[in-house]
Amino acid sequence: MSGVLGVCFDSDCLGELKRGSSVLQHRGDEWAGFSFLKGNKIETVSGKGKITPLLKDKTEEVQVAITCLSQRDPQPVTLQETKIGPLSLVFDGKIINREEVFEKFPYLSGTDAEVLIRLIGQGKDILDGLKKVYQIIKGPFSLILLSMEGIFAARDIFGIKPLILGRSFEAGALGCAVASESISLEHIGLRTIRDIKPGEIVKVETTGFQSLEQIFSPGLMICSFEYAYWARPSSIIESVPVGLSRYNAGMNLASDCPDIDFVAGIPMSGNTAAEGFHFASRVPYRSIFDFNIEAGGRSFLSFSSSQRAKRAREKLLIMSWAVKDCRILIVDDSIVEGNQTLSRIFLIEKAGAKEVHLRIASPKMKYSCPFDSTPRGELMASTHSEEEMRKKLGLASLSFNSIEGFEESIISAQKGRKNPIKHENLCLGCFKGIFPEY
Repeated sequence: MSGVLGVCFDSDCLGELKRGSSVLQHRGDEWAGFSFLKGNKIETVSGKGKITPLLKDKTEEVQVAITCLSQRDPQPVTLQETKIGPLSLVFDGKIINREEVFEKFPYLSGTDAEVLIRLIGQGKDILDGLKKVYQIIKGPFSLILLSMEGIFAARDIFGIKPLILGRSFEAGALGCAVASESISLEHIGLRTIRDIKPGEIVKVETTGFQSLEQIFSPGLMICSFEYAYWARPSSIIESVPVGLSRYNAGMNLASDCPDIDFVAGIPMSGNTAAEGFHFASRVPYRSIFDFNIEAGGRSFLSFSSSQRAKRAREKLLIMSWAVKDCRILIVDDSIVEGNQTLSRIFLIEKAGAKEVHLRIASPKMKYSCPFDSTPRGELMASTHSEEEMRKKLGLASLSFNSIEGFEESIISAQKGRKNPIKHENLCLGCFKGIFPEY
């Protein structure tokens, strides 16, 4: 997974780039980087870790730039010499037909981002290069391309990964941007305009947006896990407020409420669902965790199971006074391998909880996603029954949201949309085992 952002302002936009990328850091913290136009070239800075240190010492006046927070590989990738001039690219997604592509086009090697930029660079012009991506590449992508002509953005034919347009309407601050999440745009003072459509190619300019091409799309199939976990609760994706969808999911879980003293959320993506459970059940809500910022970001993103478990242990500090001798129901977003869940339950029980119950805001994750670029271990729900999971995790009770309840929590979160997304617009592959076919 990655977070991408492209900005185009009529004045220096380095400050906007810093702020906008900082709130996308949760989408990837292994690699960070940015590219900007400098004379007749594109300058790129990238490195291991987070984005803030890379941007801290930059003093150039920047008006057009792109940035990426990646979990998989260094981005942006830049080619100074192509048929259509210097190019730099950032993207969120995964090429699923790499072997087929390399067999036909041996020059298309390297990381996914490198394959994409080399392919685009073979075009007659920018638009032709981007259309080649749709013709040759299979898999989900939301990409942003920087060239001497400006910024271009494109989304795959199913729109699995989000990509959103924003614009400034303030006097003296003319500019537009495109980002993985709406909150990145709002954080830099822009108003969200719309989501880029599946299969759409858009040019982003200082004064607005130009839709250049609409590739045939079978229809939107947005990743439902964006609403469960990936995206920030403050973001709005396809006109669905992410936080409200999680709140709804928590309310739906409240129909199965044991005799408890209070409900608590697992930070951060479980908190909003826990609030929804609290509201619907009328059971008191209490915070029991202190978040250790220095321990790093999301534990789910780490590449190995041991790293994920280690980060999960280190980033949450238990407030023992809040749990001792209490019957607690905790709400979390999902159970993947189960190691992180086990470590969190251990913390609560070690602090003296009398009983620990667990409710999961999403359905059982049984199927590995072919579009996930981060390697995973065995999914716990794929090999264990709900009762086996309960016993292995040492819980007094365990239950998940139903697939129907989870879908409805997303659909019902839409407010006043003329053409609301429907059940068929949600990719539920990791819960159902049915994925879009490119």
